[in-house]
Amino acid sequence: MRVVLLDPGLQSAIGHHYNLDLGLVAELRRVGVPYRLFVHRDVTPSLAERLGAEPYFGFHPYIRSSLDKYIADFDDYFILNERAFADLTSLSETVDLSDALVVIHTATNRMLLGLARWLSANGLPSSSKLAIVLPHVSGITADESFSLDATLYRHAFNQLRVHQHQIALMTLSELQAREFEMLAELPVEVMPYPNPASGWFRDRVRPKRPPRAKRRILFCGEATLRKGFHLLPDIIRAVGEARNDVEFAVQLNGWQSDNERIAEFQKFARARYDTKTITGFIGEDGYYQLIEDADAILLPYQSLVYRKGTSAVFEEAMYLGRPVIVPPDTMMADQLAPHRGAGLVADGHDPAAYARSVQALVGGYPGFAAGAVAAGETWRARDGMDRFIRFLLDRAPSS
Repeated sequence: MRVVLLDPGLQSAIGHHYNLDLGLVAELRRVGVPYRLFVHRDVTPSLAERLGAEPYFGFHPYIRSSLDKYIADFDDYFILNERAFADLTSLSETVDLSDALVVIHTATNRMLLGLARWLSANGLPSSSKLAIVLPHVSGITADESFSLDATLYRHAFNQLRVHQHQIALMTLSELQAREFEMLAELPVEVMPYPNPASGWFRDRVRPKRPPRAKRRILFCGEATLRKGFHLLPDIIRAVGEARNDVEFAVQLNGWQSDNERIAEFQKFARARYDTKTITGFIGEDGYYQLIEDADAILLPYQSLVYRKGTSAVFEEAMYLGRPVIVPPDTMMADQLAPHRGAGLVADGHDPAAYARSVQALVGGYPGFAAGAVAAGETWRARDGMDRFIRFLLDRAPSS
């Protein structure tokens, strides 16, 4: 048994690709399964060394290639899939992929056509299996019409379908599975959420949380517009005007394009008594301690992607048994619905709605804390990187 992980999206220690690869490698090492991890050729050297990753891909799934403002997405689909096919073909010529489980996570339509062409060219030995983890969003709209994204997925799946005996498709929720099954006309399995907090929770002795005079509300992750980072000053002002028993902890971590927004928030926080900041990237131990030490996690997310996709921060908070405040009309709200005592769904997407939720949660905190602890048991019984690895290995080719 051996696993080959292909992740052209990994370049640096930030974001979804980093967190997932870090957890995958840690769990494979723990269970003693040999692996090779091929990532983008511009990966940070220290990160490659830590993960045992091999810089390889020139293709990157999120790079814009076309300059045509009218058909850029259409152009990018073909350009990037061509690059993916070329990289995969070269990989087959230099790496022995026989008798392996090859895993590709977050495989968007910008890579699926390249994968189909690779399989058609016999790039993957018949003794191997390809596990494809599909992303959150299929491109099918609320009224079940096809956006361009969905159309391109359909085009790629039409080419991929002939190789169904060699592939396993999987995603994170029943809704996502139904939509991708419509596009692929192939079975799509719902997998355990690959929550990397599982290893930390299993291995760490957790001290008692210290008593505090104020309830600590945490915002962590990326300081981006889609995460609602720009709403925080108005939320904090409104809560501060209503209560004096709340404090906010805000992680300031983002891409270079977020630097101006972060600098503005730093000025805001320095002028307040109730707001502390945590600057930059922190390692997984510090990150999970940050979540566990908080009284509640605030997720004022704005992007439409969360209507059908979950959030890693949400999943980690629920796994660790921390109360949450989440946006309405999202997958997070749906997941929280059977566990209403574990947090609140805001009654709108604006700062006032989130401020009201913070006040309500703090006002009834003992009940929410108990509800979150109970919900954590459900999350840990169902999800985790350990459960995801077992799920993957069950789909490996027979030796």
